[in-house]
Amino acid sequence: MASVDTLEKKEEANELGYRTFRILRKGDTLAKDEVLCPNYTHGTQCRTCGLCGGLRSKAKNIAIPIH
Repeated sequence: MASVDTLEKKEEANELGYRTFRILRKGDTLAKDEVLCPNYTHGTQCRTCGLCGGLRSKAKNIAIPIH
């Protein structure tokens, strides 16, 4: 996983083979290959989620609104 804060950095990391966790700033929208972090949508805790499992997970890239 790579933590990024712009769409451009997400694309760079994806090209290098990384899945990403991106911070969405005001006005940002999800890319087609991103899902909202379950902590934001459902209150799920990281330790029970597993989506940020790097290459162990086949999930989409993850994004969360800045908070």
